[in-house]
Amino acid sequence: MRKESESPLQEKETASISELESASTSTTVERKGEEIFHDDHPQDCLIIPPKETKSQKIYFQKKWLTRYPWLHYQPEIQGVTCFECKRAEVMGILTLSKKRDPAFISDGFNNWKKATERFDGHQMSETHRFSVAQLKAQKNPSIDSQLNKQIKEQQDTARHSLVRIFSSMRYLLRQGMPFRRRNADEGNLEHLLKVWSDGDPQLNSYLKHTTKFTSPTSQEEIIQIIAHKVGREVVKNIGEHGIYGIMVDGTQDVSGMEQEAICFRHIDINFDVHESFVGLYNIPDTCSQTIANMIFDVMTRLQLNPQNLRAQTYDGAANMKGKYNGCQAKVKSKQPLALHFHCASHMANLVLEHAVTACQPIRDAIQWCNDLGVLFKRSGKYKVIFQEIASRPSELDQTSDEGCVPPVKKTIRTLCPTRWLCRLPAIISILDNYEAVVESLEEMATSSTTERTAQLRQMDCWIDFRREVLYWP
Repeated sequence: MRKESESPLQEKETASISELESASTSTTVERKGEEIFHDDHPQDCLIIPPKETKSQKIYFQKKWLTRYPWLHYQPEIQGVTCFECKRAEVMGILTLSKKRDPAFISDGFNNWKKATERFDGHQMSETHRFSVAQLKAQKNPSIDSQLNKQIKEQQDTARHSLVRIFSSMRYLLRQGMPFRRRNADEGNLEHLLKVWSDGDPQLNSYLKHTTKFTSPTSQEEIIQIIAHKVGREVVKNIGEHGIYGIMVDGTQDVSGMEQEAICFRHIDINFDVHESFVGLYNIPDTCSQTIANMIFDVMTRLQLNPQNLRAQTYDGAANMKGKYNGCQAKVKSKQPLALHFHCASHMANLVLEHAVTACQPIRDAIQWCNDLGVLFKRSGKYKVIFQEIASRPSELDQTSDEGCVPPVKKTIRTLCPTRWLCRLPAIISILDNYEAVVESLEEMATSSTTERTAQLRQMDCWIDFRREVLYWP
């Protein structure tokens, strides 16, 4: 406390009159229609008027704001209150508290002579401690809210990581790349996710704690989901365009399992033709009834109306084209408008195959072309000799102005074993490099000491003799 003769304004305070005028009062917020105060207590005690007696003026001490941080000055009542108790009163928390002190809740306290004694007493009172404990409990979230927040964060992380996993798998599917190897940790999917996780803390944390969506079983399931999605989009386009035709051909996978490839042929509103592959389907046998049942089962699964089927195309096998018991007859019995057509590409392949085998010179020449392609593919020595000879600049190249252009690496292709129409690029590759082929065979036959020498000399003679057979203007 300060007496008037001690000039507290000169000894302890440096605040000017302008500072007094600009001193900020406490701000208020509304809660349930009542006015409560924030805990931004005044930093200048001169804003609080002194308590006058007959012989002296007693001022509010600035150190009390530090010692009792819950003090709060309210200008309208010319006194200080307890911020914690006042706030608890407004929030309805003090209804269960006993022995409440109105001086620090509603009336306001301004007897600075007994300030320290009353402040200590209020700070240790049951009401104040109850208010502080209840307000602290109100600030801390409940266990349920904390658990819900943690669960939400985990769900967000899992959702974000799952999108990354789906994107990675879609990329590998689009590029036709395998997902895993014999060692699962060395697969393409595993390494791609590691690259993503380097700059993605959520994905990195997710991959360390779970393999739920990266296991082989989950990969297969996700692949099926993506395949069904793509299939639905394809089938949607087919259904929108009305009538359609079906193309079926069988093949065996590496395990010997018979699989039927199914394509649908349809047109769009611009009359552009589309051929859409919808999948491979396993069948127990290749009898006509089994294949016909499989066709109608696929149309049912894809929700395509069999009444819109107008064409069916197969190869020339008896179980497919049989007039009475073939697959086409079984399908036509259920849909008479589904006309049968022998595949034009398969017919052209058969015609060319029979025409070539009927002419001995052409047949032998094509056979030697195939042997030459096999030799180039399997013999590293011949490949080096051929490429070295083929890369030598010719006389025309030496006199041309484009001699600075690096030579293109030439090669000899093997013949396609099944599609005769695909054999043309292999024959053209031999004709375009004919001189290099002959010279490389001669050099290989001269330098070789194995039993292949006679075969190479015979091949050289045949290639030289059959050039006119293979060449056309």
